[in-house]
Amino acid sequence: MACEELKSQLDSLVAERNDLREELRTTDFPQQKSYLAAQIKALNKQITLISQELDLCMMQNPTETGPTAINSTLMGSFTLIILHPSIPDPITGPFDANVNFNATRTSLTIIQLAPLTGTFDTPIGPNTTIVTLNNPNARGVIDKPSGTINILISLFFNQTIELPIPFYEEGSTIDFPMGTAAGSPLDNAGNFTIFGASVFSGGILGGYSATLSITGQFQPVP
Repeated sequence: MACEELKSQLDSLVAERNDLREELRTTDFPQQKSYLAAQIKALNKQITLISQELDLCMMQNPTETGPTAINSTLMGSFTLIILHPSIPDPITGPFDANVNFNATRTSLTIIQLAPLTGTFDTPIGPNTTIVTLNNPNARGVIDKPSGTINILISLFFNQTIELPIPFYEEGSTIDFPMGTAAGSPLDNAGNFTIFGASVFSGGILGGYSATLSITGQFQPVP
Protein backbone atom coordinates (compact mmCIF):
# COMPACT_ATOMS: atom_id res chain seq x y z
CA MET A 1 0.00 0.00 0.00
CA ALA A 2 1.32 3.41 -1.01
CA CYS A 3 0.70 5.03 2.38
CA GLU A 4 1.65 2.10 4.60
CA GLU A 5 5.22 3.28 5.26
CA LEU A 6 4.05 6.75 6.28
CA LYS A 7 1.43 5.24 8.60
CA SER A 8 4.10 3.03 10.18
CA GLN A 9 6.39 6.04 10.72
CA LEU A 10 3.56 7.99 12.29
CA ASP A 11 2.61 5.15 14.65
CA SER A 12 6.25 4.82 15.73
CA LEU A 13 6.59 8.54 16.43
CA VAL A 14 3.34 8.67 18.41
CA ALA A 15 4.43 5.65 20.49
CA GLU A 16 7.79 7.29 21.16
CA ARG A 17 6.07 10.52 22.22
CA ASN A 18 3.78 8.62 24.60
CA ASP A 19 6.81 6.96 26.23
CA LEU A 20 8.51 10.34 26.68
CA ARG A 21 5.36 11.83 28.19
CA GLU A 22 5.26 9.03 30.74
CA GLU A 23 8.92 9.66 31.61
CA LEU A 24 8.18 13.37 31.96
CA ARG A 25 5.29 12.62 34.28
CA THR A 26 7.36 10.42 36.60
CA THR A 27 10.79 12.06 36.70
CA ASP A 28 11.78 14.29 39.63
CA PHE A 29 14.85 15.87 38.04
CA PRO A 30 14.41 19.39 36.59
CA GLN A 31 17.14 18.96 33.96
CA GLN A 32 15.58 15.69 32.82
CA LYS A 33 12.17 17.39 32.62
CA SER A 34 13.59 20.13 30.37
CA TYR A 35 15.29 17.58 28.15
CA LEU A 36 12.16 15.44 27.82
CA ALA A 37 9.97 18.48 27.12
CA ALA A 38 12.32 19.52 24.30
CA GLN A 39 12.24 15.99 22.85
CA ILE A 40 8.43 15.94 22.95
CA LYS A 41 8.27 19.34 21.24
CA ALA A 42 10.54 18.10 18.46
CA LEU A 43 8.44 14.95 18.05
CA ASN A 44 5.26 17.02 17.79
CA LYS A 45 6.75 18.83 14.80
CA GLN A 46 7.69 15.52 13.15
CA ILE A 47 4.25 14.06 13.84
CA THR A 48 2.57 17.10 12.27
CA LEU A 49 4.72 16.85 9.12
CA ILE A 50 4.22 13.09 8.72
CA SER A 51 0.47 13.52 9.33
CA GLN A 52 0.28 16.08 6.54
CA GLU A 53 2.21 13.76 4.19
CA LEU A 54 -0.07 10.87 5.09
CA ASP A 55 -3.18 12.98 4.50
CA LEU A 56 -1.90 13.94 1.06
CA CYS A 57 -0.99 10.33 0.29
CA MET A 58 -4.44 9.10 1.21
CA MET A 59 -6.09 11.78 -0.94
CA GLN A 60 -3.90 10.71 -3.87
CA ASN A 61 -4.74 7.05 -3.25
CA PRO A 62 -8.49 7.06 -2.53
CA THR A 63 -8.84 3.31 -3.15
CA GLU A 64 -6.84 2.49 -0.03
CA THR A 65 -8.99 1.61 2.92
CA GLY A 66 -8.60 3.47 6.17
CA PRO A 67 -9.81 6.57 8.01
CA THR A 68 -10.45 9.85 6.24
CA ALA A 69 -10.41 13.47 7.36
CA ILE A 70 -13.66 14.68 8.89
CA ASN A 71 -15.33 17.99 9.70
CA SER A 72 -16.86 18.22 13.15
CA THR A 73 -18.96 20.82 14.97
CA LEU A 74 -17.77 22.00 18.36
CA MET A 75 -20.63 23.17 20.56
CA GLY A 76 -20.08 24.31 24.13
CA SER A 77 -19.39 27.31 26.31
CA PHE A 78 -16.50 29.59 27.20
CA THR A 79 -15.42 31.47 30.30
CA LEU A 80 -13.10 34.44 29.78
CA ILE A 81 -11.52 36.24 32.72
CA ILE A 82 -9.74 39.51 31.92
CA LEU A 83 -7.67 41.02 34.72
CA HIS A 84 -8.62 44.61 33.89
CA PRO A 85 -10.09 46.98 36.54
CA SER A 86 -13.05 47.83 34.30
CA ILE A 87 -13.95 44.16 33.73
CA PRO A 88 -14.53 42.73 37.21
CA ASP A 89 -16.65 39.71 36.21
CA PRO A 90 -15.99 36.72 33.96
CA ILE A 91 -17.38 36.91 30.42
CA THR A 92 -19.31 33.76 29.53
CA GLY A 93 -21.31 32.55 26.58
CA PRO A 94 -21.76 29.86 23.93
CA PHE A 95 -18.81 28.57 21.89
CA ASP A 96 -19.61 27.40 18.36
CA ALA A 97 -16.90 26.36 15.92
CA ASN A 98 -16.29 24.14 12.89
CA VAL A 99 -13.24 21.92 13.24
CA ASN A 100 -11.44 19.66 10.77
CA PHE A 101 -9.60 16.52 11.91
CA ASN A 102 -7.01 14.91 9.68
CA ALA A 103 -7.32 11.29 8.60
CA THR A 104 -5.06 9.96 11.33
CA ARG A 105 -6.72 12.08 14.08
CA THR A 106 -3.38 13.56 15.11
CA SER A 107 -4.14 17.18 14.18
CA LEU A 108 -7.14 19.50 14.22
CA THR A 109 -7.87 22.84 12.59
CA ILE A 110 -10.46 25.44 13.58
CA ILE A 111 -11.84 26.52 10.22
CA GLN A 112 -14.64 28.78 11.50
CA LEU A 113 -15.54 30.36 14.84
CA ALA A 114 -18.75 32.21 15.63
CA PRO A 115 -17.92 35.58 17.30
CA LEU A 116 -17.81 35.54 21.09
CA THR A 117 -19.51 38.47 22.81
CA GLY A 118 -19.90 39.87 26.30
CA THR A 119 -21.53 43.08 27.58
CA PHE A 120 -20.57 44.80 30.84
CA ASP A 121 -20.61 48.22 32.49
CA THR A 122 -17.53 50.44 32.67
CA PRO A 123 -16.87 53.76 34.47
CA ILE A 124 -17.64 55.59 31.20
CA GLY A 125 -20.64 53.55 30.08
CA PRO A 126 -21.72 50.11 28.86
CA ASN A 127 -19.43 48.19 26.52
CA THR A 128 -19.72 45.07 24.41
CA THR A 129 -16.61 43.05 23.63
CA ILE A 130 -16.68 41.25 20.29
CA VAL A 131 -14.11 38.47 19.93
CA THR A 132 -13.16 36.93 16.58
CA LEU A 133 -10.53 34.46 15.42
CA ASN A 134 -7.29 36.24 14.59
CA ASN A 135 -5.52 33.23 13.05
CA PRO A 136 -7.76 31.60 10.44
CA ASN A 137 -7.23 27.84 10.30
CA ALA A 138 -5.74 27.69 13.80
CA ARG A 139 -4.00 24.32 13.95
CA GLY A 140 -3.38 22.05 16.92
CA VAL A 141 -2.38 18.50 17.80
CA ILE A 142 -4.45 15.71 19.32
CA ASP A 143 -3.52 12.37 20.86
CA LYS A 144 -6.60 10.14 20.79
CA PRO A 145 -5.35 7.42 23.19
CA SER A 146 -4.75 9.92 26.00
CA GLY A 147 -7.39 12.46 24.93
CA THR A 148 -4.77 15.22 24.91
CA ILE A 149 -5.50 18.34 22.85
CA ASN A 150 -3.12 21.31 22.38
CA ILE A 151 -3.88 24.26 20.12
CA LEU A 152 -2.84 27.91 19.79
CA ILE A 153 -5.90 30.15 19.44
CA SER A 154 -5.21 33.77 18.49
CA LEU A 155 -8.13 36.13 19.14
CA PHE A 156 -8.95 39.72 18.20
CA PHE A 157 -10.91 41.84 20.70
CA ASN A 158 -12.93 44.81 19.52
CA GLN A 159 -14.87 47.14 21.84
CA THR A 160 -18.09 48.99 21.02
CA ILE A 161 -17.44 51.77 23.52
CA GLU A 162 -16.17 55.04 22.03
CA LEU A 163 -12.91 56.16 23.64
CA PRO A 164 -11.22 59.54 23.36
CA ILE A 165 -7.81 57.99 22.62
CA PRO A 166 -7.54 56.66 19.02
CA PHE A 167 -4.87 54.07 19.94
CA TYR A 168 -7.30 52.31 22.25
CA GLU A 169 -9.81 51.96 19.44
CA GLU A 170 -7.47 49.76 17.40
CA GLY A 171 -8.52 46.60 19.24
CA SER A 172 -6.42 44.08 21.12
CA THR A 173 -5.02 40.66 20.29
CA ILE A 174 -4.09 37.72 22.48
CA ASP A 175 -2.57 34.31 21.74
CA PHE A 176 -3.90 31.57 23.99
CA PRO A 177 -1.89 28.31 24.13
CA MET A 178 -4.87 26.08 24.96
CA GLY A 179 -4.65 22.53 26.27
CA THR A 180 -6.37 19.76 28.19
CA ALA A 181 -3.57 19.60 30.80
CA ALA A 182 -5.40 22.07 33.05
CA GLY A 183 -8.84 21.01 31.79
CA SER A 184 -10.15 17.54 30.99
CA PRO A 185 -9.13 15.16 28.17
CA LEU A 186 -11.26 14.23 25.20
CA ASP A 187 -13.50 11.27 26.07
CA ASN A 188 -15.23 8.69 23.89
CA ALA A 189 -18.35 10.86 23.66
CA GLY A 190 -16.38 13.84 22.31
CA ASN A 191 -16.45 15.89 25.53
CA PHE A 192 -13.42 17.89 26.70
CA THR A 193 -12.23 21.08 28.40
CA ILE A 194 -9.21 23.14 27.35
CA PHE A 195 -7.67 26.02 29.28
CA GLY A 196 -5.12 28.73 28.52
CA ALA A 197 -3.61 31.92 29.95
CA SER A 198 -1.83 34.77 28.21
CA VAL A 199 -1.30 38.56 27.97
CA PHE A 200 -2.97 41.04 25.59
CA SER A 201 -1.17 43.15 23.01
CA GLY A 202 -2.42 46.50 21.70
CA GLY A 203 -5.53 48.54 22.39
CA ILE A 204 -7.08 49.22 25.76
CA LEU A 205 -6.35 45.68 26.98
CA GLY A 206 -2.65 45.73 26.07
CA GLY A 207 -0.48 44.41 28.90
CA TYR A 208 -3.35 42.88 30.87
CA SER A 209 -3.54 39.14 31.57
CA ALA A 210 -6.46 36.85 30.78
CA THR A 211 -7.53 33.22 31.04
CA LEU A 212 -9.82 31.32 28.71
CA SER A 213 -11.63 28.06 29.36
CA ILE A 214 -13.63 26.20 26.70
CA THR A 215 -15.85 23.23 27.52
CA GLY A 216 -17.57 21.49 24.68
CA GLN A 217 -18.35 18.42 22.62
CA PHE A 218 -17.35 17.39 19.10
CA GLN A 219 -20.07 15.99 16.86
CA PRO A 220 -19.30 13.74 15.13
CA VAL A 221 -16.68 12.41 17.52
CA PRO A 222 -13.22 12.36 15.87
